Order: sequence, then structure tokens, then C-alpha cells
Amino acid sequence: MKKKSKNEVKIAGYVYQNNQDPRIGLSVKTVQNANSANYGKEFISGNLDIAVDEDGMNVITVHFMYVTADKKKDTFNNLKQIIQNPDKTWIMGGKENAFKVSVSGALELNEFISNRTNEVISAIRIDGGFLNMISGSLPEPKKRNTFSMDMLINKVNRVEADPEKSIDKDFVRVGGAVFNFKNELLPVTFVCRNEQGMACFEDMDASVSNPTYTNVWGRINCMTIKTERVTESAFGEPEVQTYENKQREWLITGMITVPYEFGDESIMTADDLKKAVQDREVKLAGIRRDKEEYEARKASSMNPKIQPKMDTSFNF
Repeated sequence: MKKKSKNEVKIAGYVYQNNQDPRIGLSVKTVQNANSANYGKEFISGNLDIAVDEDGMNVITVHFMYVTADKKKDTFNNLKQIIQNPDKTWIMGGKENAFKVSVSGALELNEFISNRTNEVISAIRIDGGFLNMISGSLPEPKKRNTFSMDMLINKVNRVEADPEKSIDKDFVRVGGAVFNFKNELLPVTFVCRNEQGMACFEDMDASVSNPTYTNVWGRINCMTIKTERVTESAFGEPEVQTYENKQREWLITGMITVPYEFGDESIMTADDLKKAVQDREVKLAGIRRDKEEYEARKASSMNPKIQPKMDTSFNF
């Protein structure tokens, strides 16, 4: 694969909260592995919630994996400042006192084995690269939660309106993969709600045997939708119950007019894609193997090593 795939996420807004649970929120840690060259070095990792709207209804979580002062000094210091000033968050001190920040990051996958189904869960998340403090005004609202991705599309499915499921209008799910900086294949599903855009995706006739490689862009929405259910009473006041529903989606709002030439050696060939699919199978096998070895240690028994399935189709 010669072409470096685009995978960019831009987030700007108010620091909504930093969960103080060190398993979830941002925290300063030290490298504990005595065999590591970084033994004893401080690093910051964890999740940070950022409100990208003025009402605190669209709150996006950004994950920071491993931030050190020697590699990302400004980001490390800014994150440390957020950790040390919990009153500078929307939840603790109000919007007017919250830090304003911008994040440059990328789409990644948080992958693990479900204890309930024993299947690999591949959850989309934002990997934070750099975080800067904003002293002035935030960008205009539509520029606070954007993404731009080179996407290999192999599935397009229309979802019809269904009032009973709170689906007001038809939309399409656009399935396929994007790539990280290592050119690892990351299966994803985005949505498109624009009528013209929906027609474009359906007309491209993308499938697992005929993928389309293109560039799409849009906005990330993690909305909290509040609804009320009113039960009338034979006397007195009616009963009013309020429900909150979290809706998370990567909404495509645009696409280049001419897709990339899939098969071109300077971009991506079928062999490049086959290798990416096979490499992903190896990675998934490793995730399963690690889980099995962990369970085996608990049960004092060994399971056979899982070999990756060598699948030459483009179904991911």
C-alpha cells in the first residue's frame, strides 16, 4: 500500500469532565516494567470528555493512550493542568469556568473480548494526538467535531423510517474500513442522512468483491436526547417521566467527486488489501489468544493457540 491513508479528527470545546476513577479518567502514571527503557517515567493516559456545543448535549470522549513530557511536552503539561484543576470542568465549575481546548487526533478501535458473548468487540474511539488550550473564542459550532477519512467502502445499507424505533427519516449505513498511521485496517460503519449523499453511496454499487476507495468527511455526534412520557391521571397532576437516550454516530456530510483508483499500485491494489485483511486476522487471533491464556491461567489449564484465518475476500 503506497498511499498514506488520511485519518484525521478535530475536536474543540469545553472540558466537560475528567472522571476521577483512574481506570477511566485522565491520570498520571509511571512505567512499572523494570525491563523497559522508560522504567519510572511519568506518562498520562485515560479519557477526557469534551462538550462541543453550548448546551452540553453533544459530549465527545477522547482517549489518550500514552503521553509523555519528552515526546509531547505541551500536551502532557496541558493534560496535567486539567487533572490538577477539577474545578475547571463544566461539571464541577460550570461552562463559564471550564477550560477550552482543541484536540487533533485520529479514529482508532478499542478491541476486547466480550465476557458475555466471548466475541471480539471493536468499538470506535478517538485517539488523542495533541491537545492545546484555547484562550480566546472557540471555532464556529460546525467545525468543533469534524473528521476526514480515506475510506474503503464495501457495504451500503438503507435503513427505512420507523417511528416506533424513533427513526424519523430514511438514512444509509456506510460500512467498510479506514486505516491508522500503521496502515492497519480498521472496520467501521458511518451514516449518511443527506438525500443526495444517500443516492451517491447507493449508486456506487460497492460490495465485498467490488470495494470503493474514496475520501469522506463529516461530524461526530454523541448526543443526549431527552424525551418525556406523560401518563394522565384520573385526578391531580399527571405523571411525567423523563428519559435520556445516548445517540452516537459518525455522520458523513461530504465526499470527493471522483474516488481513488483502487487497483492502482500507487494507491492500493487487491494484494495490498488482502495483506491488510490477513494482518487483521492475525491481530484478532492475538486478542483471542491473550484472552484464552488469561482464562487458562485462572483455570490452570492450557488451550490450543488459535491460528488466523487466511481469507482472501474483502469482507471485514
